[in-house]
Amino acid sequence: MTQENVIELSDIFKDFRVLERNGGALRSFFRPRYRLVQALRHLDLHAGPGEILGHIGPNGAGKSTTIKILAGVMSPTRGAVRVAGLDPLRRRVEHQRNLGIVIGQRPRLVWDLPVIESFHYHGLIYRVERAVLKQRTADMVERFALEEFITQPVRQLSLGQRMRCDLAMNLLHQPRVLLLDEPTIGLDVTAKKAFREVVRAAAREFGTTVLFTSHDLSDVEALSDRLVIMHRGEKIFDGTIAGLRQHLTVPSLLRLKSDAPPSVIAAVLADLPGVLGVESEVVEGDEEEAEELQTLVRFDPQRSSAASLLRRLLAQPEIAIIDFALQEPPIEDIVSAIYERNGVHAVPA
Repeated sequence: MTQENVIELSDIFKDFRVLERNGGALRSFFRPRYRLVQALRHLDLHAGPGEILGHIGPNGAGKSTTIKILAGVMSPTRGAVRVAGLDPLRRRVEHQRNLGIVIGQRPRLVWDLPVIESFHYHGLIYRVERAVLKQRTADMVERFALEEFITQPVRQLSLGQRMRCDLAMNLLHQPRVLLLDEPTIGLDVTAKKAFREVVRAAAREFGTTVLFTSHDLSDVEALSDRLVIMHRGEKIFDGTIAGLRQHLTVPSLLRLKSDAPPSVIAAVLADLPGVLGVESEVVEGDEEEAEELQTLVRFDPQRSSAASLLRRLLAQPEIAIIDFALQEPPIEDIVSAIYERNGVHAVPA
């Protein structure tokens, strides 16, 4: 492992043998037939200190298998794995001390004990000094607003409350690597905001390397330094959100408030490359403002910029532009486009 990388997976394969039905249970027992399923193929994945990786893909893409290999609960069929300089399987105890892991709907809290007791137990396992544990516990309680239920048994908490407590507990020993598998399941808007802030703080203040999966692409966009997209066990994209936007042509939208009708604006922009369409939209106002008509210009940002469109329009004396706004394509549309290009017709999971 190079000094720069905390997570390093090199040419990872993971194969499973799946039993096939062969003319009934009895026949399958005496003459079993298996087929080979490759969960991961040629996976290279690297991350440095303090880096946050969003890890997404449809069901069966290999996300959970990747997390299990990094956590040390599964070995690859072949390939090299290093996490914080260690082989997760050969140096299990040291590896676990470097690791924090949160799996949605499966918290590691002790079911019948108060949350604070789970925190104390966690501190003992990871050998956190008592005074340090007390200070960190107080910090997590404040960040995640746990005061009201920190002394209640875990079984009495809602799913969202358990997830908040589980993430807070896994940060008490300041892990070098934090693996998050659907960590925002059941969290409300306030708790999601706290989750994002704490994960960013862990990456920034402690240099914790984070890899997380999420159904909520707004979490992925808000948190990720890099985005890793998987499909059928292979990595199909690894880069920044900005790089992903440039990687695919997804139309942008220019919203205009103008005294000119859409037909006039369309005629002025007709010869510019990349203009995909001009249409009108009625925008509802509030109690003080009436409805207004806006013009929507869809364009390919790889062929024309919003600035070039506006320059053309502002140069026309018969067109008065009152206001405008540029709307970038949402991350959901971009991810859907890269899936469609790879023959996937499913939402990330």
